[in-house]
Amino acid sequence: MGEYPISGDGFMAETVNSTDVTENQAVSVNCTDFRDGSGNFKMRIMAVKATSVQFEFRVDLVELEATTSGMYLLCIYGDFLVDLSSYPLSSIRGFEISMRYNSSEDGASWFLKAYNWTALNFSNSGFNNTNGNQPALNQWNEYTINITGNWRSYVKNDGTLLIQFIDEGLNTNQTIAGIDFFGVRAILDGISFDLKNTGSGTVQVVSIWIIDSVNHRRYDADLYINSGEESNYLRADITLPYNGFIAKVITERGKIAVFSSN
Repeated sequence: MGEYPISGDGFMAETVNSTDVTENQAVSVNCTDFRDGSGNFKMRIMAVKATSVQFEFRVDLVELEATTSGMYLLCIYGDFLVDLSSYPLSSIRGFEISMRYNSSEDGASWFLKAYNWTALNFSNSGFNNTNGNQPALNQWNEYTINITGNWRSYVKNDGTLLIQFIDEGLNTNQTIAGIDFFGVRAILDGISFDLKNTGSGTVQVVSIWIIDSVNHRRYDADLYINSGEESNYLRADITLPYNGFIAKVITERGKIAVFSSN
């Protein structure tokens, strides 16, 4: 109604003195009348005393708490950290979030959301799928979404993503959810090589070749790998062909590692 009530729910009048008191009121009817379209509440406190002398009115705590009775909502959070030393933000073009889960109840959908560090809330804006996933009862369900639109808002400067897995809404039935896999993968613009030096000495990678039925392309490289060590080598300037190709990694001594894709 756009005004503060003067009686009933949402109104409370008490006589207080200099002793600390705690006053509570529970509103259980027409609760939505007390919030706006965005879920915001307002509260006003007015103190009146019949005196010509000014007085102090001290409030230690004002709290509004939303409660439910006999209702259940399951929400699971996961923190994921992208190794920016291997996958710099300049080479990332989005993220893939994957889950494998089962549920003892199939009447509600499940949703994956990510924390938007710009808007300061969980969201699925920019996801390729915002409709959620309807699980098959007591079976392992695969659920994967991609964040390609506005993905930068979902990752902090230190590479942190906060992912939320939540069911559709309040339910009178308790649900048991089992999670077999919950992970995040960066979508890169380029190519990533996982290399390992199995030799007895340090090697220097000097070039990379990408070969398909049309082109033979050479890319200069300058990478050192010590004996027995592994290296993740990211190249944002290399784009792989859509059809079959051969990738060759060549060292200064002429050693060649070959990867073939059909």
